[in-house]
Amino acid sequence: QKSAASPDPIEPANRVFYDFNEGLDKHLIKPIAEGYVKITPEPIRNSVTNFFDNLAYLNVILNSFLQGKFDQGFSDAGRFIMNSTLGIAGLFDVATPAGMPRHNEDVGQTLATWGVGRGTYLYLPVQGPDTARNLPNIATKLALNPLTYISGAILFPITALNVINIRANLLDATNI
Repeated sequence: QKSAASPDPIEPANRVFYDFNEGLDKHLIKPIAEGYVKITPEPIRNSVTNFFDNLAYLNVILNSFLQGKFDQGFSDAGRFIMNSTLGIAGLFDVATPAGMPRHNEDVGQTLATWGVGRGTYLYLPVQGPDTARNLPNIATKLALNPLTYISGAILFPITALNVINIRANLLDATNI
């Protein structure tokens, strides 16, 4: 019997999505990621990671400013511009060696800064574990990512490459 203060009030749904994600990963995403690692040289995989990270960095910039971290926000904007231009569309991270460190800010952190509590634990299909406070981050990540506005035949392969690359980057961690 669960108490009213259960840390996971929607546990049955979370378990369903956990099982779904685990099955999808075991039978499809992980094997493809392992093949991708075998046939794709590490420098190319690093450039793919840099490219997608750079596109997603607009969300970091916005949230740096929303958290009142103005110096960091300007540095983040400079990082994005430098990697987008000198780094050839973000394929190369030229900003880190130039003294512009990468930051990891999102809407969930911004809301926490503003005093919003975590909310309910959620296990989201494909996304994985999260909290209710982080749900708006999904929307801002999509709205601020230029790939969101690409349509047609190119969208699916680019999205698939991103998913496979993210999973490939996690292979060592999941093998532990």
